[in-house]
Amino acid sequence: MSSAPAVPREQNVSEPLDRAVLERATRRYLQMSSEEFVEKWNSGFFKQHPELAHKADDIALLLPLLSA
Repeated sequence: MSSAPAVPREQNVSEPLDRAVLERATRRYLQMSSEEFVEKWNSGFFKQHPELAHKADDIALLLPLLSA
């Protein structure tokens, strides 16, 4: 059984890779858009919701990619 080499997924040229990574992470782990996540992160929402805080902390590590 031979396996074919992995084909990279095409990136939408209008969307920067960094933004796409953040968008996928927020939708997968928090079921919200990246814009909603950033707004809630900046407002301190996740400090009041410890059941989501550990996921939000991990995703927040991607935020510096947006300003780079």
